[in-house]
Amino acid sequence: MLARTLLLSVLASAIPRPAAACLWDSETWAAEGDSLPCVLDVLSGGYPQHTRQYFEARSAAADEALRWAPG
Repeated sequence: MLARTLLLSVLASAIPRPAAACLWDSETWAAEGDSLPCVLDVLSGGYPQHTRQYFEARSAAADEALRWAPG
């Protein structure tokens, strides 16, 4: 009987359950949006992304700057 009870309690604790979000999450997002709108953009995935040409231009500028560096 004790073994059965232990086995059932182990199995019950091993079953994954969905995690519940905090009750005040909407308040947190609203506070972040009011104080720092850029943080809200990053949290929601709305941040600007540079194009491939931007990174190619940065790489070319860095290569040019290194050509001027002595040694």
